[in-house]
Amino acid sequence: MAAEPPAPLLPPPAPGPSLGSALVTVRFASGGVALERRLPEAFSVWELRQLLALELQALPWLLQLLADGELRDQQTLAELPHGGLTLVRRSVQEYSWLPRPKAKAAVQDDPSLPVVEVAFVGNLFNALSQMMRLTKMSSIYGRALRPRCTDGYDMACLEREDGQRVVLQPCHHVPTGTGRRSCQASLVFLTFALDSRASFDKARAEYYRSQELTKTSFVLLGTHQHLHSSRQVSAGEASELARGLGVVYVEVFSNSLRGLQEVLFACLDMRL
Repeated sequence: MAAEPPAPLLPPPAPGPSLGSALVTVRFASGGVALERRLPEAFSVWELRQLLALELQALPWLLQLLADGELRDQQTLAELPHGGLTLVRRSVQEYSWLPRPKAKAAVQDDPSLPVVEVAFVGNLFNALSQMMRLTKMSSIYGRALRPRCTDGYDMACLEREDGQRVVLQPCHHVPTGTGRRSCQASLVFLTFALDSRASFDKARAEYYRSQELTKTSFVLLGTHQHLHSSRQVSAGEASELARGLGVVYVEVFSNSLRGLQEVLFACLDMRL
């Protein structure tokens, strides 16, 4: 009598969808399908928005997800009501850089204008240099108006479409203990090049070195998005780090001032 074959160590997988996953359908407000994919139920809406941003080549700042007409950013897919999600694009207002004489007059006439100090930490890139030059061209001069720490850059005044004005003060964050004072930025961009793992590791370290800053919002900013062939840091890895740090992750082209300005303007919208 022939011996029976040994029982398999694991039973064969049951047909159908895998346990703990859900079919997610995201539709545009017009009704068209933006994304339809099976994802783990533990997947957060925040991660889904990052995925949609990569799929649609858009900035996460500009995307919002609605469930039953309400914003849902802090939940997992398992906690969402059935019926799918609706994707809407956030209305971001345009800003214009006031010319130097008008900017100086605006600050002198209204000393209560909000001031947003923006620090860029880590890898420098061409679009940032363009923005710094634009800031310099429209900078506010005067001893009483001179910023505390800009490493050579001055303040600029921006005006939003609705007439709201804000004073922008860019600076490079200087960690304490170096003999130079650190600017108390309210918004810090942790920049790294997508084709450089060393710069990614440096951005992570700079986050922990910047913890003495209070009331600060951080943005993990991946640059050089156009260098796909030499990319060393995946979007998934960067998004995972951003989620662990509790910050937002955005990718931009290093030579596109437009992309950098969209991120900056969206940040200003949320602070005003």
